[in-house]
Amino acid sequence: MAALLDILNDAVVDAVKSCSSDPNSRGCSPRTPVVKDEDDSEYESDDGQWHPPFHDAETGEYHKDVYGTLSETASTIVSPDGIAKRFLEMVGTEKLQEIKLFVDIGCGKGKVTNAVASILGCRTVGIDILKEELDVATTEAQQGKVDHLTTYAICDFLEFDTVLPDVQPNEILFYTYLIPKMVSNKKLREKVEMYLDNGSTFVTWSYHATPEWPCLKEWDQSYNIKMFQKQQGEGDACDQ
Repeated sequence: MAALLDILNDAVVDAVKSCSSDPNSRGCSPRTPVVKDEDDSEYESDDGQWHPPFHDAETGEYHKDVYGTLSETASTIVSPDGIAKRFLEMVGTEKLQEIKLFVDIGCGKGKVTNAVASILGCRTVGIDILKEELDVATTEAQQGKVDHLTTYAICDFLEFDTVLPDVQPNEILFYTYLIPKMVSNKKLREKVEMYLDNGSTFVTWSYHATPEWPCLKEWDQSYNIKMFQKQQGEGDACDQ
């Protein structure tokens, strides 16, 4: 596994440094002015950065969509190379041996999904709302010879559990790179808590829920990756 992990280079370090020096560069999360939505009832934060306009990394344009679903704008934001390598290191070899399914909620063009399929050799599911993005992801999976492991589903991020194969929760590793307002959605949080309580592992990069999801096990601040996992002996539910 170590040799496979090395296939993914450390470009993420350069990406993190680039985002620090130029937050408007591709793949980064630029700071934008506050624009309030008419109905924020499903979102747990009233912080202005949770709201549109949001910068489209593909076109350079700003949009004012209300992100109740995975939107075209959100889908164009791409995880840098190396993110998969780092969060798999955080999860650890022992736990990875138990993982039978990797789920990328808001997978876009499948960069992380296909990388994990190549590294772990397990089944992977990428979920997004845009068929065009998933077509690219499927083509990339074929070119990378991991298409026998990957499934891409057109699905709203709040309904991710409706497209998963029959796998035990403790055998699932979830990854989310959703914009702040989406990752802070109350309905998403409820499902995340249920899966965490049943042994699933969640990883978020760059954008994290406010308030914090329960069961935070590790936060790599240099990469801005958080891993959530229920620990043995924590009882029936994670600490809130």
